[in-house]
Amino acid sequence: MINLSRFGFPSNRPAYKGSECYSSTSVVRWIFTLITCFSMVFAVEAGNHTGRHKPTEKSVRKGSVSAIFLENSGVDLSISKTTDKPQARNGDVVTFTMMVYNTGVNDAHDVVVKDDVPLGTTLLSALPSSAYDSLSGFWNCGTIPSGDTLIFSYTVKIQSNVAVVSEAEVFSMTESDDDSTPNNGVLTEDDWSFAITHIPLFFCRQSEIAVSVEAPPGGHDYKWFKNGAVVSTDSIYIINDFGFYHYEALYGPNNDTIALCCPVEVNQKCINLGDAVWLDNDNNGKRDSNETGLPNVQ
Repeated sequence: MINLSRFGFPSNRPAYKGSECYSSTSVVRWIFTLITCFSMVFAVEAGNHTGRHKPTEKSVRKGSVSAIFLENSGVDLSISKTTDKPQARNGDVVTFTMMVYNTGVNDAHDVVVKDDVPLGTTLLSALPSSAYDSLSGFWNCGTIPSGDTLIFSYTVKIQSNVAVVSEAEVFSMTESDDDSTPNNGVLTEDDWSFAITHIPLFFCRQSEIAVSVEAPPGGHDYKWFKNGAVVSTDSIYIINDFGFYHYEALYGPNNDTIALCCPVEVNQKCINLGDAVWLDNDNNGKRDSNETGLPNVQ
């Protein structure tokens, strides 16, 4: 059975809710309501902040009254991943490349990205090799200046008959990020990315096909599609024909639609043996001159 738990991704990306920017000002007035149901206004000195930032909380105390105001780090990291072979076969060599961007107004320091060697592969090389620890899967990126992009890559040999997924996420850094949280596993944030090398399944005859595929558990309203048409509403489906297969299902309290990132492709491919098969009339295990080969054997 092919378990597709790591191949499901949200079909939409929720927008960040809340204040996303500061205008240039030296004084910000914050209004807050006390539990006693009256309001007070006081001034909090703040630096000049501009740009698109995710706030972090900081506590300010004035007399016997406390308040919380929001401060920005000015660091915004994002990741993209690519593969040089979107489709490959078992035994092929594939290179996955990762780009880490800092689009914030400030430098990011001590950046570490988690980027494990994909399951079903063997690591051949990494660039730069000194920055990658294959045991932990960590890229030590160091400092990424504002507006800069760092590029990392590793090359692997595929030893799998299903899709190979290479995924990466910012693991840690000194500052906070303006619109994401390092190492939280949230796939909709921009500090996480993935690339997939698809590996089709090949069979010679339809009668040979019996591939069991399973969608991630915990969902409901499952739908399996073959070439775009619904063929099953169960979480597990048995593929028994050539075609392209994918699933959709609803997950979580908000009934988010999760879809298979890439289809399971089942193709027909036969090996023609020509006339290399013959009828061994005398059962001697050898092809004698009077034993004609059978043509077009697959």
